[in-house]
Amino acid sequence: SAASDVYKRQVEDTAGGVVPVNPDVYFNPSFSTKGEVEDSGKGLYVSRHTAERLGGSLDVEQGESGLRFVLTLPRASADDDE
Repeated sequence: SAASDVYKRQVEDTAGGVVPVNPDVYFNPSFSTKGEVEDSGKGLYVSRHTAERLGGSLDVEQGESGLRFVLTLPRASADDDE
């Protein structure tokens, strides 16, 4: 089935540290909630790029208590070991 072909994990920010804005902004390498801290803001950008290179995705959506980040990756098959 299609659901068993993917690995999916969700993480929800309930502490209020992430402000709701246009979802694409979170994946911009220059976006940060930490102000002018050097090298901040690249984590979600790199994570999304890595997920996409592996054939998956990293998305953000509004959760029950805050923003929810959803990582989806294709499951490895026995053929992938070759």
